[in-house]
Amino acid sequence: LMLRGLLRITHIVSRLFALDKDGIRYALDHPRQMTTHMFDRRNTRILILIIIIINALQYVVFLATTLPRPIGPDSPNHFDNQVQLAGAGFFQTISTRVAGFEMLALNDLNQGLLGIYIIFMYLSIAPFVSRMYVTEETYRKDGLTTQSHADAGEARNRFSHSYLFRHLS
Repeated sequence: LMLRGLLRITHIVSRLFALDKDGIRYALDHPRQMTTHMFDRRNTRILILIIIIINALQYVVFLATTLPRPIGPDSPNHFDNQVQLAGAGFFQTISTRVAGFEMLALNDLNQGLLGIYIIFMYLSIAPFVSRMYVTEETYRKDGLTTQSHADAGEARNRFSHSYLFRHLS
């Protein structure tokens, strides 16, 4: 996602720095020919939407399980008010799954919230991998690329059989 964003910004400012605007445009129009970790505009937007939904669900569960607890210097969280706790929770919602940072001791959190963290840590890569299966391309003998799957249903079946079932069993 970041790579596509950086290329888009580079494409916008390419005239200022005399960069190859056509080459950058080609990379944006044919992302899977450049790298396996860049997607077209539609799939990038789907991934962004899924990430927002995952983060929102995780944050709502954090707020529901943490805000009713006591606040103050005697509490295990050491936050003075609920606004600070909510802000720390937002940071923790994003960073626990992505980088492993924590603002609140995981031992002091609700056990259900820890379960949600674990589930979303595992599931957060699935949308990315599914988009990789859907946008997979193969090279023909003449050097051109074609979609590997005839339709989205075939890609969905391949993803569920080769990724989900293998990892969930």
